[in-house]
Amino acid sequence: MPQPSNRIGTLHQTSLSSWFNDLPLITKTWLLGSFTITLLVGFGLLRVESVVLLWPRVYKGLELWRLCFSVFFLGGLGMGFLFNLLFILQYSKSVEEDVFFSDPADYLFMLLFCTGVLWVWDIFVFKLFFFGPSLLSAVIYMWSKYHTDELVSIWGLVQVPGKYLPFVFLLLDLLTSGSVNIRAVAGIVAGHCWYFVDKVYPTTIGNRRKLVTTPAFLRQWLPAPRRRTMFSGPVAPPRTSSTMSRNTNNNSLFGQQHNWGPGRVLGE
Repeated sequence: MPQPSNRIGTLHQTSLSSWFNDLPLITKTWLLGSFTITLLVGFGLLRVESVVLLWPRVYKGLELWRLCFSVFFLGGLGMGFLFNLLFILQYSKSVEEDVFFSDPADYLFMLLFCTGVLWVWDIFVFKLFFFGPSLLSAVIYMWSKYHTDELVSIWGLVQVPGKYLPFVFLLLDLLTSGSVNIRAVAGIVAGHCWYFVDKVYPTTIGNRRKLVTTPAFLRQWLPAPRRRTMFSGPVAPPRTSSTMSRNTNNNSLFGQQHNWGPGRVLGE
């Protein structure tokens, strides 16, 4: 007779592996890398001095792994670490799927671009040393630009529109720690730089091309079945009434209401 406990354990393992495998590629890699590097540092298996970005060690000692590890490192263990993992899972997954249509090359290039802006910030503005929280802040900013009217619950106490979410997080950090979260500010700046070159500039009068595009070698390395255009991205549903009611027999297409009828069974 089969053991029920073994069967349940197998089902849990299968569902967990299926859930992880179903995550989009870049989000899955980022989540796994951040979990691994931060945990190794937290347990003392990897020295924090070998993870943070020290530019003299990079260009003099050729310690190139710092460029990667400093992006995956999220800081110390604790509730902040768990929240950052959940935010990567939630917001990075949403941006990769809804904004970049699960295109790994475009999304990876966006993350690399924001990382480059953070490196410039680290050199000329304020030392960050590691960039995981800042890059996450950039992704949350990108999410907020495409989910402006979506309501987000803060601790179950208040709901705010998505467009204010990065700044609400800044305010919460200020209230809980008593100081401005510079890493979050740097992330917002990096996210806005990408949004400007990707969306704002190409759609201004007289401009129909992007300032930066995904390199061809990334597209060849990470092919995708569907590519974005400069107008891609989720669009908020139109407001049909002051009460925001929804009629199940009406579908909205570009702001126009169409009654498709109740439908019939095939063959009637």
